[in-house]
Amino acid sequence: MKKVVLSAAVAIIAALGLNSCSTISNSAYTQVVGSSITNVSYADLEVSPKIITYKFDVNESYSRAGEKSCKMAAVQKALQQNGGGDVIVNPQFEVKKTRRFIFGSKISYVIVTGHPAVYKNVHPMNKQEAEIITTLNSGKKK
Repeated sequence: MKKVVLSAAVAIIAALGLNSCSTISNSAYTQVVGSSITNVSYADLEVSPKIITYKFDVNESYSRAGEKSCKMAAVQKALQQNGGGDVIVNPQFEVKKTRRFIFGSKISYVIVTGHPAVYKNVHPMNKQEAEIITTLNSGKKK
């Protein structure tokens, strides 16, 4: 009987020893280094008095990228279709989503409305413009 118990104990120890696994965990810390190059430019923004409206029919590739991507594409297409421009001032968006049975919703189309604008007279900021910006920012709460 003693031999059977001893043999069973040896078999269990051998089985545990052969099937062991080990885990090695490493971690590293990174130091954030602030490195940025700043070139402050100043420009005039010429805003058109007319309001443009554009309906962007969303295809599957834009829909997968998300709502923000669809809105940016709608702005780009609206500017292209209406004679160009750099930005749309005060854009208003209407996003039409259709519900899917299992996987949430799909964006069908985006309608963007706003004033097209063009940047003019881009130049390095001078001292007078910097003082104006500093004065305007001093009133803001941080």
